Amino acid sequence: QENPNIFVVGDDDQSIFRFQGASLENIIRFYRLYKNHIRLIVLEENYRSHQNILDISSRIINVNETRITKLIPGISKILKASLRDKKKEIEIIKTFDMADEIFMMGHKIKSLIESGVPPSEIAILYRENKNAIELMDYFSRMNIPCAIEIGENILENPLILRLIDLLRLIDNPSANSDILFNVLNYDFILESDYFKTNNLTLKDVFEINLKRRQESKPGQQKLLMEFLLEDPRFSGWANKILSYHQQSFNLRLDDLVEKILHDFGYMKYIFASADYLLHVSNLDSFFGELRSMIDSPPLRFTHNNFDKHKNLTLKDFIKYLELLFDSDLAIKSKTLISRANSVRLMTAHKSKGLEFEHVFIHACLDKVWKSKNRSKLRLPPTLINMTSALIEKEEDERRLFYVALTRAKFGLYLFYHVMNEKGQEQTPCIFISELSKLKEVKSIDYTKVEDNEQYQALELEKLGYRFKPKAHQQLIPEKDFINSLLENYKMSITHLNNFLFCPRKFFYQNLLRVPAAKDRSSSFGTAVHASLCELMKRFQAKPPRNDQEHQEMLNYLKEQFEISLDRERLSEQDHNDLLQRGLSALSAYYNH
Repeated sequence: QENPNIFVVGDDDQSIFRFQGASLENIIRFYRLYKNHIRLIVLEENYRSHQNILDISSRIINVNETRITKLIPGISKILKASLRDKKKEIEIIKTFDMADEIFMMGHKIKSLIESGVPPSEIAILYRENKNAIELMDYFSRMNIPCAIEIGENILENPLILRLIDLLRLIDNPSANSDILFNVLNYDFILESDYFKTNNLTLKDVFEINLKRRQESKPGQQKLLMEFLLEDPRFSGWANKILSYHQQSFNLRLDDLVEKILHDFGYMKYIFASADYLLHVSNLDSFFGELRSMIDSPPLRFTHNNFDKHKNLTLKDFIKYLELLFDSDLAIKSKTLISRANSVRLMTAHKSKGLEFEHVFIHACLDKVWKSKNRSKLRLPPTLINMTSALIEKEEDERRLFYVALTRAKFGLYLFYHVMNEKGQEQTPCIFISELSKLKEVKSIDYTKVEDNEQYQALELEKLGYRFKPKAHQQLIPEKDFINSLLENYKMSITHLNNFLFCPRKFFYQNLLRVPAAKDRSSSFGTAVHASLCELMKRFQAKPPRNDQEHQEMLNYLKEQFEISLDRERLSEQDHNDLLQRGLSALSAYYNH
């Protein structure tokens, strides 16, 4: 068409994903290319927030120079609230330290929930994910149900860390008596079949370690493993560690870890737990990382003469995990905590596109919301020698804060604290300074509580929560969780056979996907299925018409089978056996 129709929509003030290519420059470039053919429509009526929120948000974003209102003539973005009678002051809350901030935030949230506000209509937004850990910890003591929008970093989960310690021990049984002693103290070991059968308790573990220390000389510490091997009560368990150490050089890595999970009582322990869904989810993520490493080993774990059938070892996997720890990298788990009845915790980036009745912005500090130019007097960049990159960064930060502010429908609360954990003063971010004097804003200073009785009551309440045990997390009800698994589920013949054989096997293996290594029969079936699929595609595209073309089609089928089999995690012997078996079976099938 000479003038084709196209509809383009966007908000330059919410352009916060520059690192993913969502840049304001795209809007400006589009306008300049087609400005003679464009009809501009500005949506000025806001159906989410009341006017006070819109006005203070506008004050924040208007500071940016790179806005379409300043680059495209005739554009105005003065937003008007559709609900004009519904207003509330924005609250800026100043507290003494981080603990005070979290407590006062929790105190406010509890009062909102008690007044009838659904927890899911409350959100806490922060700049970085690391801010969520302390919030989650304290709120669980205050019995405030919370759900973090990203999954947990399973490398911070105690049960996963204990499993990693067990794997470290098996990788190097004689290296460190402290790791061995720690493993012997873990609940899943103390409650394992071996320990129960031999009536071994924590007292026995401490006694044998005490004996080791008493018989050791300064500078010549004896190994705890030696004492376990000599003690008939512990020798069977210690020999099992040594046996798995030997197997770690021969077994496929996923096979090895699966056997360890079952043989040392780990799987039995987590399934006996009230939070077994959460633990299975974490273990599934851990096993997924292990499989990914087997399928695509990082370069440092490959060699110039790397053999695709050579097993990556347990030692390789331990080194990989150490690299993740050293680099402060995470393995994320799925979120199984119910969102329906929980306060939502998320980064400002994650909140884009969402809305909540009440929004709390946590830690509004200069070091967190990193504004580069603290001066209220905005000098030309050439005078202060600020590069365009720094200007972009500051303006991006304003857009992000603007997005956080505009998630709120009714209540908006900005928190900051003045002292860090070292007793050093902290500066509030520039956005707090810009908003504090506005008539739409109410400032509350909890560092100056004049009512002594109120102050003492708050301090006692805060101390009480600090030492209170964490509340049990509200997980998704099992029925709801199973329904979510079945929502887009399609049953295969294999799954049906598992269900007919044992419904519980179907539940654990095919729905929950309890971590398990793929056996050689499954790998063989996957490769055959994939190669036949490719054959059908080729057959439909160009059916063979003579003997030569049939032979070419058979060769293609064999080639696809070998490619598919190479993708499977198999030992060299299994690969060669299945390759010969598959080529023979597929040739017979094709020529039948």
